[in-house]
Amino acid sequence: MKSKPLESKKVTLIWGSDGWTYIPQLRIRQRFDEKYFLEKWDGIIATPEHIEEITWTLYSQAPRIWREQGEGFDEIFEQRTSNPNRNNHKIMTSQ
Repeated sequence: MKSKPLESKKVTLIWGSDGWTYIPQLRIRQRFDEKYFLEKWDGIIATPEHIEEITWTLYSQAPRIWREQGEGFDEIFEQRTSNPNRNNHKIMTSQ
């Protein structure tokens, strides 16, 4: 990505048995079905199936653009609306 990051940190990505992935440090959960969903979250995590440390980097607030990098994946996302549950989608994958 060519733009400078606004923020970057190591976070924990928890894959739950309910199909959501949780990032407790950011208080969000996300799910990848036919569409991508992201919502604010500050609750109970479903039974963890896999836990990994990733690098999470924010590039822009409007539109919100962030990157998730971990072992074997590097993905960039863009949130196109102010409603975090609508029209979010992955815009690039590498590795």
